[in-house]
Amino acid sequence: MCAQTARDRSALDRSESVPVLIVGAGPAGLTLSLLLARSGVESMIVEQRRGLSILPRATGVNLRSMEIYRGLGLQAAIDAVSMSSDVPFMLVGETLAGPPREVIESNHWGPSSDPAWPSPSHANWCAQDQLEAVLLEALTEEPCARLRFANELMSFRADGGVTAQVRDRDSGLTRPVQARYLIGADGASSRVRDCLGIAMRGQAGFSSELNILFEAELEPLLEGRRFCMYRTTGEHANGVVRPTGRPGRWLFGTTDRPDVNEAQLVRTIRDAAGDCRLPVEIIAAGVWEASARVAESFRDGPVLLLGDAAHQHTPGGGFGMNSAVQAAHNLAWKLAAVLGHYAGDGLLDTYEAERRPLAELTTSLSIAMLRARGRASGRTLGIVLGAHYEYGAVVPDGTPPPRAGDPIADYVPCARPGHRAPHLWLDDANTSSTLDLFGHEFVLLTRDPTLWQVASEGVGDPGIPLRVRRLSSIDDGHLYGAGGSGAVLVRPDGYVAARWPAPPDGMLRELESAFSTVLSRDAVVRLVT
Repeated sequence: MCAQTARDRSALDRSESVPVLIVGAGPAGLTLSLLLARSGVESMIVEQRRGLSILPRATGVNLRSMEIYRGLGLQAAIDAVSMSSDVPFMLVGETLAGPPREVIESNHWGPSSDPAWPSPSHANWCAQDQLEAVLLEALTEEPCARLRFANELMSFRADGGVTAQVRDRDSGLTRPVQARYLIGADGASSRVRDCLGIAMRGQAGFSSELNILFEAELEPLLEGRRFCMYRTTGEHANGVVRPTGRPGRWLFGTTDRPDVNEAQLVRTIRDAAGDCRLPVEIIAAGVWEASARVAESFRDGPVLLLGDAAHQHTPGGGFGMNSAVQAAHNLAWKLAAVLGHYAGDGLLDTYEAERRPLAELTTSLSIAMLRARGRASGRTLGIVLGAHYEYGAVVPDGTPPPRAGDPIADYVPCARPGHRAPHLWLDDANTSSTLDLFGHEFVLLTRDPTLWQVASEGVGDPGIPLRVRRLSSIDDGHLYGAGGSGAVLVRPDGYVAARWPAPPDGMLRELESAFSTVLSRDAVVRLVT
């Protein structure tokens, strides 16, 4: 655990030993470090850049990612730097000033106060650079988290743990850093992945896109038509204009390749806007190659890959950054469990078992959605909330997954093992959700907590953090499938680990067996009352 005085913190900063060394300070690395810190696990991020990127890059934080940030207490801070969540998805026209040709709706934008809405959160149109700033500010308050900019991973040796060589770009000095685990969150050109010799499979260089970050007063041209993005189909400016949260700052992406000189860039923006005299200030521009690839493996001993180092998406569907955030959420509790000595190291193998099949699916979908030019990207709630794990840290109960008319677009809530535990409001004011129960411990939801609590009594330390919570006031047993005296065991990341529709014979034995399977060890359970 990490309660420290200022003197202790200073001593820790001089230390070159840490349980988890994270390479890369993008959304994946920052989110992982913050999640670990909240679980009392120390981590160090090394980032070769001298600060966070000024480029917005991704601009959508989807519903599942916002649930994760709600759990970290960051929803209000992200809301503050995002567009209003009641803005429609996409407007299509030849130019911004021209008449609309098409409006594309999304199923991501719903009022979380609506009893029928499947989440306590809402998706946000938040630029990646502003999200990273929120995460960085939160990390500065965490004594367990260290972030070193202008520090570059040069090499590492894995032998039980990891010894990494890190170079300070300012001083030029290289020093060793000892870590139990090394996380490569260092992007599509990952040095960590290359050092491991792990290949990427899929389509590289699927498309080449020019991104232009600029400032201009576009609102008068839009005449009150506020959308998350605008697709322009004009002959000289075919692409997508996206607001980036800050008034007057916009991002234009196009697969057309005008010369990257300021005069031509300004003309391109004016063509997209439909105003040949529009004042435009170019902030930055660059070309990037979109790929749809997945690493052959996400783990090699004490080294694991995260984010774009493990899977790369095209812009279609908005899966890229969100997949990285959600993979960090999957990995964080497993690292905490192993480092907390209540799970076996084999639990970390389930990170790949759970996340790699999903990465294969979403990278493939991102290609189809890119080709659909936005017409399908806004309808992915079946994947965003309904994505589930058939294998990994779960105990299957033999039930089939729910049937949806469109499994990509339509979300059907259920509490089958491997699925995200469904959202239900816990109070009449709709302020507290079942999702708020999950975070750093396992939760056993049941209509008969006394029965299950008794089954857990007498089990000694050290053990697994487990809290028993009453289900009767929030569910009649149909949604969670645990009527009567049954129970649902939910993992710290909010996914169902095991389910018993009725109390089994030998309840304590069943509970211990479930933990043994989920945590890759013989489980010892500590009841948190």
